[in-house]
Amino acid sequence: RGTYVSDFAVGESPGYYAIVTQGYKYIAPFEYQKDGKILLFDLEENPEETINVASINPELIERFKRKAKDWLANSGEVVLQAKRGE
Repeated sequence: RGTYVSDFAVGESPGYYAIVTQGYKYIAPFEYQKDGKILLFDLEENPEETINVASINPELIERFKRKAKDWLANSGEVVLQAKRGE
């Protein structure tokens, strides 16, 4: 584990984006991807990312949605926000 400039990192793949914090990985479809599914993995309890806990964490999902909206409004680009060399 390194030291991070921010408390999260963002990545994307076709149709989806991900926000990763030290404790969770949130994967959601971009707005144009109407049939996509939201995934939430508890990285401490399930580091293998095999159990989607989105349905039992609605408040956390809303927090990630707000974080994504703010990030897109301020950045609009996918950037891993880690310090170099760590």
